[in-house]
Amino acid sequence: MAELRREQLEALRRQREEFMNASVADAAQPWWILPAWLFAFATFTVLLFLSLRLLKRINLPPFPILVERGLMRLGIQPPKALHAWARRAALAPIARALS
Repeated sequence: MAELRREQLEALRRQREEFMNASVADAAQPWWILPAWLFAFATFTVLLFLSLRLLKRINLPPFPILVERGLMRLGIQPPKALHAWARRAALAPIARALS
């Protein structure tokens, strides 16, 4: 029994030493991992660029105005800070610069 326990402990020590001595190169990833990540990043970047260009063409009102209208539509009185933010966002650029 003691001999079996000693053999198990020795096997565990060997496994631990092998694990600690293993290099990163031993666990190399497949060759396609890097190109897949680069393709995903490039696709995300292109889609983000195109969506931002499309949003400019849609001509949506500024975000604080949308939130204020949504709250009013739900019957909730918007906070004063949101109301002031929406009022400032509705101003023309020259008026915003002078206020």
